[in-house]
Amino acid sequence: MTAQTTNATTATVADEREERRRKRAAIVKFSLAGAAVLGIGAAATSATWTDDAWFSAAGSAAGDSEDFIELRASVDGGTWHDADTGTVAVPLPAAVFAEMFPGETRTTTVHIQNEDLNGIDLAVTEEITVADGLFAGAIVTTDFTNGTVVGAGDDMDIAVTVTAPRDAWIDNPSLGSEAAEGDIATLRYTGTAISG
Repeated sequence: MTAQTTNATTATVADEREERRRKRAAIVKFSLAGAAVLGIGAAATSATWTDDAWFSAAGSAAGDSEDFIELRASVDGGTWHDADTGTVAVPLPAAVFAEMFPGETRTTTVHIQNEDLNGIDLAVTEEITVADGLFAGAIVTTDFTNGTVVGAGDDMDIAVTVTAPRDAWIDNPSLGSEAAEGDIATLRYTGTAISG
């Protein structure tokens, strides 16, 4: 073997090794790229393999609050009225506050009842509005405490005290004349159901 042949063989072997190394590097690069593509494809595929199931619901109360709870009013404690608005307010007997003198104080009793429709207790609040006109400036009070609980089927008595205006009637005799009449006040009791 000659030196030229040895150099050519060595060069050929070196070239073959270099060629194999490049092919191996290319195979590794393609393999990594393929794995990356497969990984992305797998991730994209798994994302499409998810699904959702959603629920929503609507509901309603058992009916009007009048069907559920009922706070009733009475002036005698025996005859009960569903006085749910100011237009159907239960009037006190006319004689209770008739012919009042300036500064005179009178007391009467009204009654409220939690009609037992569903066994629900009520927390009751009171709102007093004194009327304008003849009794503007009247003092109207009760012995009721806001937040009082009235049990299902129970009723309670409430003392209402009215003091007629003094100075306005004295300063203007036509206001306090025998013929003068007018509204005194409205009392509103509101029952709110208490969860048991």
